[in-house]
Amino acid sequence: HKIDFLLPDPRQIDIRDISHGLANIRRFATHTTKFYSVAEHCVNVSNLCSLLGEDPMWGLFHDAEEAYTGDISSPLKRAVTELCKEAAVDPLRIVQDRLTLVIGAVFCLPGGKVPQGVKKIDRELLAHEGLNLTYGNWPPSDSLLPTVAEVKLLCLPPAEAEALFIQRYHELTRRV
Repeated sequence: HKIDFLLPDPRQIDIRDISHGLANIRRFATHTTKFYSVAEHCVNVSNLCSLLGEDPMWGLFHDAEEAYTGDISSPLKRAVTELCKEAAVDPLRIVQDRLTLVIGAVFCLPGGKVPQGVKKIDRELLAHEGLNLTYGNWPPSDSLLPTVAEVKLLCLPPAEAEALFIQRYHELTRRV
């Protein structure tokens, strides 16, 4: 579905678009040693949320807006934010937050934004992924929870990552 980035409409949000889009986006702005999709990452975050007492549905959807915007690397997001401080507005953040709010409403996610606990799990998984899937230069982390450090990164091809995302969605919503 086509998305209006200024006024996203809940009728434009579709689980198939999200799963397909995320499955075809490679993490780390494509700089990984193997293909590793945002969809697989989201499933891993969701599974960790279940184990660590956070909302697994938010874990699954924490990067869902990227199905529409693409994976914008964290360093680029920080740079844009820094540049926008002078204007006292971050248009990129506004677009992402609006999409997250609408996606949250469509999938009945509480609070309208990703919970801090889910963000913490996401950051820890990022460190684990960075250590295992990038070409080095990733600082080792001695603070990773053992549960996160043990996550097996399957590096599934897009079609399998898409199916895994949909399967996890159905598990969480009990839909077959």
